[in-house]
Amino acid sequence: MPPGLHFLLQSDLAGTRLKCFLKEKLMNNKIETKEIRDQLQLMGLSLKEDIHSYADLLQDLSYHINNLITNNFTNLINLLYRLDVNEEKVRKLLKEQTNELTSASIAKLIIERQQKKMQMKASFKKDENISEEEY
Repeated sequence: MPPGLHFLLQSDLAGTRLKCFLKEKLMNNKIETKEIRDQLQLMGLSLKEDIHSYADLLQDLSYHINNLITNNFTNLINLLYRLDVNEEKVRKLLKEQTNELTSASIAKLIIERQQKKMQMKASFKKDENISEEEY
């Protein structure tokens, strides 16, 4: 086999693996995005049903957060408390940024918090499969 052909075969294999990895990552992100949207809807936010990506979720959530900052700040504080978003981070954002930047930053904090909750839940599910003998 010519030396260059071996490299091409390896790079094609790596390219295929990368494509599979990226496709799986994209599918996981869609599932995660949908789960976060569903959780936020349970908290009373009326987010769009056609959210398929992190960017879509961030945009729609930022819109709702900006609306709460402008029209009903008390409800925003209550929502952040129920979602268990870090209060110090929120205070810092409110002091340093304009409403539009703040709404996007708070939306990011909310999404990050929901992602951490999902990770914790998944780690506890894994632990549930431990047999009694392993305790």
